[in-house]
Amino acid sequence: MNYVGLVVGLLIALSSLLPCLAIGTSRSLRRRPMFQLLLHLASSGVLFGLLTALSGLLRLLHVPLPVPLCQTLLAGQTAVGLASMAALAAVSVERYVAVEHGLRYFELMTPARLRLLHGAVPAVSALSLLVHATDRAPGALRPPDGVQCYYLDFWSDQLEQIHLGFGVTLVTFIMVLNLLVGARGIEQDRRIRRQRGGMLVAHQRPGSAGDHKALYAVLRLSVFSIALQMPHFCISTLHFVTGKEMLAARRLAGAIRLLMFLLNGSLFGY
Repeated sequence: MNYVGLVVGLLIALSSLLPCLAIGTSRSLRRRPMFQLLLHLASSGVLFGLLTALSGLLRLLHVPLPVPLCQTLLAGQTAVGLASMAALAAVSVERYVAVEHGLRYFELMTPARLRLLHGAVPAVSALSLLVHATDRAPGALRPPDGVQCYYLDFWSDQLEQIHLGFGVTLVTFIMVLNLLVGARGIEQDRRIRRQRGGMLVAHQRPGSAGDHKALYAVLRLSVFSIALQMPHFCISTLHFVTGKEMLAARRLAGAIRLLMFLLNGSLFGY
């Protein structure tokens, strides 16, 4: 089963590469704020997939890694994973402005504020790397021979708690925003259909409140991302509350989280 990480990592990278190419080669898409932010999300998926594939390849070849190199690889995977969630949060903010304040969209979503949303993604990654740099995990004291680079062996409980807090905060923020956006979007959709006899407005501005196809795409991404992370959050919380290791359950929850990146890329490609 050592090949699983390699195969899954390559699938994640390839599935996320499709939207990167689609957005990167389309001038009209590159001009739209939502797709600019989605490019962050897709790029994070590609990088996360490549790092996962690299880790799987090292396991497949039974290549022993020095502990510092292993910790660096794990820190990179974690930072990119959090960047992906931060990008989804940024997309959710943009969609909230589009739906809740459609008539003032371009007044509120100024270039400076859009740059802040873009900058938030690498900022979250940098903060994650900083936290990793200050961690003193039990695995750091182990000899380098036969290191398999699994995060549960190289994260201290304190580091895991910090990342759990990061994850829960981002997911809660994304969930609240998308609940508001979803409710308002459905209400506006029904109102438009009634006023136009079941026909949507023919001409809409990019990023306008009527852009419901993009809205529902982001909602689907958010729902699946949150659902696939919930087992990790619940099991990690039980681990800290009860003090039990629960290694098998925690590893299973970690594997389910990988499906999030694979599914995100597939939804992008679709």
